[in-house]
Amino acid sequence: MTAKIYKFQTEQEWLNAREPDVTSTDMAALLGLSKFKSRFALWHEKKTGIIANEFVENDRTKWGKRLQNVIAHGICEDEGWAGEDLGLFYISDHDLHLGCSLDVLVECPVRGKGLMEVKNVGLDAFSASWSEDNAPAYYETQLQLELHMANKAGMDIKWGVIAALVGGNKPKLYFRDYDPEIGQMMEDQTRAFWASIESGDEPKPDY
Repeated sequence: MTAKIYKFQTEQEWLNAREPDVTSTDMAALLGLSKFKSRFALWHEKKTGIIANEFVENDRTKWGKRLQNVIAHGICEDEGWAGEDLGLFYISDHDLHLGCSLDVLVECPVRGKGLMEVKNVGLDAFSASWSEDNAPAYYETQLQLELHMANKAGMDIKWGVIAALVGGNKPKLYFRDYDPEIGQMMEDQTRAFWASIESGDEPKPDY
């Protein structure tokens, strides 16, 4: 199975394309690694098309979205990279119903072409969920799926970075190599997830 790249003109088109898929932001829930959503909740969302707890934008997420390109530009400037905001960009494997969006494509003189996943992180959130060496698992899985899907779509990208601006002025970079075995595991888990929906095999609630 292959993945295809899509570029949309409007946010609604982009949202519509994501709806039938397990996306990179869903993957942590599917694997039981998300603090925001359980596999049980994701299963029912995908089965019914109804989102029980619709995301409501708050000041932190609103400003994170506004500052994403500014943070990416600053990190590229500091690191000597060229960067490209990919906008309403989406990759999907329609057969598997697996997809992802990408934030920023970067070109490093040493590492070559990579992906940057940008996060605007408050000091309280950083101390609660991040460490010097590791980002939260839900961001780690997000980046690995993005790398996997990018390679399935022929982009040949072997590394990525979770780029966090902490407290508004401290950049933290978490470099990760693309791991095909993790990508294949995510595909296998996604295939089993959709099969469980087809058979009505509901996961146990995880409170």
